[in-house]
Amino acid sequence: MKRQAFRGRRLSVAAILALVATVVLMVAACSSSSSSTTSSNSAASASKTLKHEKIAFIQLQSSPLTSQMDLGATYAASQVNSTFTAQGPANLNPQTAVSALTSDVSAGYNGVIADAYPPELWMKPLANAKSAGIAVATADTAAAGSAATFQVGASREGLGAALAQQFATALGKNAHGQIQPGICVPGLATLVAVITGFTTEMKTLEPGVTVAAAFNSTGAPDTNFAAWSRIIQQEPSELAFFGVCDQDAASLIKVKSSATNPKYLIGNVSGDDVADIRAVESGTATALIGQNGFVMGYLSAKYMLEQLQQNKAMPNGWLSSGLEVITKSNAAAAIAVRQTNTAAAYLKYYAATISKAEAAAAAGGLPSVASQLTTLSP
Repeated sequence: MKRQAFRGRRLSVAAILALVATVVLMVAACSSSSSSTTSSNSAASASKTLKHEKIAFIQLQSSPLTSQMDLGATYAASQVNSTFTAQGPANLNPQTAVSALTSDVSAGYNGVIADAYPPELWMKPLANAKSAGIAVATADTAAAGSAATFQVGASREGLGAALAQQFATALGKNAHGQIQPGICVPGLATLVAVITGFTTEMKTLEPGVTVAAAFNSTGAPDTNFAAWSRIIQQEPSELAFFGVCDQDAASLIKVKSSATNPKYLIGNVSGDDVADIRAVESGTATALIGQNGFVMGYLSAKYMLEQLQQNKAMPNGWLSSGLEVITKSNAAAAIAVRQTNTAAAYLKYYAATISKAEAAAAAGGLPSVASQLTTLSP
């Protein structure tokens, strides 16, 4: 009997210890939850105490790239009690885009980000906006020497070099022949730079391959398709064809998809919407080089709003948004993030790229705005 009583006491002590442990865990959990809630509420309160600012991005046309830029900028604004508006024409019309900036001066906007194509058309409007007290910056296409001294975008020559690397890999060592590029606006510096980067890199990687002079692929989708159909029919022995404008990708894919046993490669800089990427996934296209639109929109808006709300000067110079090399091996992931199309998905997808850009901005000493056109590396 005594032994049984002793066991009873041991069980009672064990139960008490278990109860104490449970209480400790519950207190800790409540404390953690309270701390987390307090931290979350503090962050929300801090955002609400920031002065509301109204900024806009003036795009040249509606495209998958500009949609990604809009999403990035909208997210940045939403985090700091501000609003973002996308403006500009549905189809390429620089004059209409410039007119939007002129209207913003009297419409109460605190800041404007512009895709400044062609640069010379934006010089005076950007100066006028800055003189009126509006913060100005550029994204994608810069206006070097303008009042917008902060630019976010991909290295133009770097975009071309990245595509050349993918073509060289697909062609194999010691290839011989010619590659034909197309350009939708002949002579436009921001597009010419892409072809320059491609030609420079290809000469290093494949000395036996020459790059022909770019032909005018034109800007409208119907004439663009006709132009690519004609040049491919005229030059059937070319090793590859590539373009530097959104519409080039769709045209090249359409032409090659309808051809009988085509041997040539196709690729493009920009034009990285889901339909185009599916052609990479299937092997019809060798590669697409994306310009990280979400990153451009997010970073340009983030630093502009920091200047407006916290009096932190925007970075001075060109901040690289990196580039995205889309090949058959990663096409599925590129498609998935675009189909999800949320800020959370893009933030995760581009996390390393954003961190690298933010570190560069924090370090200071950014390269000049003009160097975006002449820098071969991303």
